[in-house]
Amino acid sequence: MVEEINNIVEGLFIPTWDNKPPYRKPILSVNGEGILKFQNISCIIAAPGSGKSSICESIISSVINKDCDSLGFETEIDSILYIDFERAEEDVWTSFARTMNRAKVKPGETIKNANIISLRNVSNAKDRKAKIEQLLRHYKPELLLLDGIGDLVDDTNSLEQSIECKNWVRYITSEFGVSILTTLHPNKNSLTPRGHIGSEILREAEGVLAITTDANEVRTLTSNFEHGKARNGGHATTCFEWSDENKMFVSAEVVEKVRITKVAPEEKLTHEELIQLVKDTHSQPLNAESTRSKVKDYLDTKDIKYIKKHKTDIIRFIKYLEANNYLTVLNIGSDKRTKYYKIHRIHE
Repeated sequence: MVEEINNIVEGLFIPTWDNKPPYRKPILSVNGEGILKFQNISCIIAAPGSGKSSICESIISSVINKDCDSLGFETEIDSILYIDFERAEEDVWTSFARTMNRAKVKPGETIKNANIISLRNVSNAKDRKAKIEQLLRHYKPELLLLDGIGDLVDDTNSLEQSIECKNWVRYITSEFGVSILTTLHPNKNSLTPRGHIGSEILREAEGVLAITTDANEVRTLTSNFEHGKARNGGHATTCFEWSDENKMFVSAEVVEKVRITKVAPEEKLTHEELIQLVKDTHSQPLNAESTRSKVKDYLDTKDIKYIKKHKTDIIRFIKYLEANNYLTVLNIGSDKRTKYYKIHRIHE
């Protein structure tokens, strides 16, 4: 019996009074506000050309040299790996040179704790993930920057691939003891991340930040916006602008910009939270009206911020739960037009 239970719990964490993990400072902070902790993932939503790659460069620079303009980023780590999926070799080399310049590293000086690697020539998502695992085993970084996690699925609109990618991210954080910061592309003219992969990572992330650009070309990176999240700290904000003199972005005066817009429940809740919702609300089949009422009451009791809960929003949310196999539709009784909902069998 003892051997059986030991086999069952092997590799699992079961908290007791004697195994409280030691406190760890955030791996990554922005102007004093933690945005990423050990073995977690955070993300930045940024349109092409907004400076997301420069953000990654500044984080690398802060690892190499704490005394440099890292655009407000502070790190509590000694090693970092940056994976680029999109840029040509010439652009990646320029990024490397700019990073070294920001960190005040002299030409020819060797840096062993920070590596920039392009996977542009690796053609598909499966091979890219396998290559990343090889690189993690070799370099053993504490922080992994993935500049474009959408490149780790072959179809950003595939829910199955997106959930598999999210699960893979969880796996590598545990297997390699690494924290992850990644970037997401938004839909056109919005700060909503693109595709199912965007939605899954948004729900998974500890911290969610976005980059906006004002009329004076000053960039603001903040977690204080409609999809923003700062699970383990206060909202974080930093500002930066292009310097012709330095040929790179430099820190600018921080101006708080608050954009509080409510979002749909399915964009705010994680996959696990959605499963818990249907378990708690549908212990037995409910008709459509009761389903709307139960779901609305559940969201109210959880007090989730910035979430839409108008009747039409709840109806759309229920349709989402049905389309994505969280709820199943039944026909009960003589009136076949009446919809009844029960929890999908895979979540029972």
